[in-house]
Amino acid sequence: MSEVRIKTVIDSTELDQQLVDVEARTIQTAQRQVATINRVSELSLLGLQAIGIAVDATFRIQTIAIRTVINTVIQTRAALAVSKP
Repeated sequence: MSEVRIKTVIDSTELDQQLVDVEARTIQTAQRQVATINRVSELSLLGLQAIGIAVDATFRIQTIAIRTVINTVIQTRAALAVSKP
């Protein structure tokens, strides 16, 4: 009886650790996605400037606003995925 109980505790601990690992990977993936969005956004602005298109403050602010919305969606989705019901 005690062997079954010990095995159940070990299995439960292993499952808990696997869940923590999945949650950590989910958050890390979201962070990488946000970083990628930020880099692409900045490189796009630099690319436009490099080919001679003027990037004024209004355009930059709009780009930042769109980037912020996308990042918020990514982070919210990750937070919901790892939240406890």
